[in-house]
Parts: sequence; structure tokens; C-alpha cells
Amino acid sequence: MDSQQLPRHYTPLHPDLYTYHEEFIEPRLLEALREGTQDAILSVMDTPLFGVFKFACLRRDFCDRLIQELDHLERSGVEMARPNSMNRYGAILDTCGFKSLMDEICARIISPIADILFSSLPSQAPSREAEDGVGKGKGLGLRYHHAFTVRYSPTQDKKLDKHVDNADITLNVCLGREGFKGGHLLFQGCKDSAVVRLPKQLHRYAAEEQEHRVDHEIGTALIHLGSHIHQAVKLEEGERINLIVWSKTLPFE
Repeated sequence: MDSQQLPRHYTPLHPDLYTYHEEFIEPRLLEALREGTQDAILSVMDTPLFGVFKFACLRRDFCDRLIQELDHLERSGVEMARPNSMNRYGAILDTCGFKSLMDEICARIISPIADILFSSLPSQAPSREAEDGVGKGKGLGLRYHHAFTVRYSPTQDKKLDKHVDNADITLNVCLGREGFKGGHLLFQGCKDSAVVRLPKQLHRYAAEEQEHRVDHEIGTALIHLGSHIHQAVKLEEGERINLIVWSKTLPFE
């Protein structure tokens, strides 16, 4: 735990959550990451549209307990920095003890997956190694992250208009809560399709420009380019809480 970021009086509800454990991660994803090949990673992925990948990521027990811990932090009066200018509810996780956990999630999950799914970033020229095949280059170099939660409910933030993220790569995982309705995402076509690394038969999606609906499922993640235009439609009922990690090759300003 990054205890220096929490008041001394705070007693965590679930102390184990502040450090990374493989038990937090879905077993099939762990197996694919250990194998580390494109075939293995794609075997656990759905592709609802070109450039957006959906996969079972976090185990349900972890999602439930993380929400409980965040609720406990709020009730304890711990000062929590809010995510960004677009979201008024939620918390920046690095500022409330979770930096070590987020560092490991970036290193063990986001970077290896992004290195396989994307040959380069839109701001980079594709390397010869990346074009020749997986594992021959040095990866995308995602060295920095901004990890936070967002909360949507009928009485708080209800939706988020079309936008792009301040990130090279975005990971978005639904944590809960059980029973929410609405609040799905709408994505436009991927304008940076040249950097998406997929088998040729999947490239039929590259030219599509209409909006695509992607539903949230608890424990399930989406990974996509930060430049991929998307929006969150209005939440109709309940509360939706998501873990979002923005990753970049350069420091956040």
C-alpha cells in the first residue's frame, strides 16, 4: 500500500487490494498473457468494432471489493481528487493509495496487450520491427498512466458527450454496481485504423464510420486508442462505476 498517500487514521476495509495479486485477474486472461502471442491474446478478445477490443479482465469478487473500499474511503472523509474536467464523481486512484496496484496493472496487462493489438501509436511512425511481426520491436513504450474511477447515476453525472481521451491507450473496466440500466458507450469508426494490428479477415471493419453500441458488463474491459471518438449515453437506473486507465508514452501535463 502507498501509505504515504493515505491519512494515518485510515484503516482499509480490504488491505490486500492495495497491492497486485494474480487472483484479481480472470484466469483465461492470465493464461493468454503468459503465452504472450497474438493468437493467445486474440483468443480472449471480442471485437465489437474495429479498434475496440472487449475481454473479461477483473474477477467479480475484486470488482465488488474495490467498490466497497472506495465507498469506505469516501465515508472515512479521506480527501479524494476528482478524475478530470469531464467527470465530477469518482477518484484519481494514485492519490488514495492505489499507485502500486495501478503500476502493476499497467505493466502486466495494459502494456503487453497494447503491444500486441497496436503496431504503433497514431503519433508515432510504425517501426519496421512492428510491421514484421509481434515481439520483434521494443513495444509502444507506455510509461505513464492516469488511473481513476468514474461514477454515473441519475442524481450525479448521467452521461458524457462525444470526446477523445487524453491518452495513447485507454483501458475501461466496468466495476458495477449490479442492476444498472443504460449508460452504454457509442463509438465511431476508428480513424487511426492503420495502427490496429489484426488478422486480415478482421480488417473489413476498418472503413465503417457509423456509431457502434458497446454495452458494459461487470469485470469486462475495453481497450482502445485514446483518439477513438466515443460517448457514454444517459444512465437510466442504478449506478455505474468504471475503472479507467489512460496510458501514454510521454508524461501527462
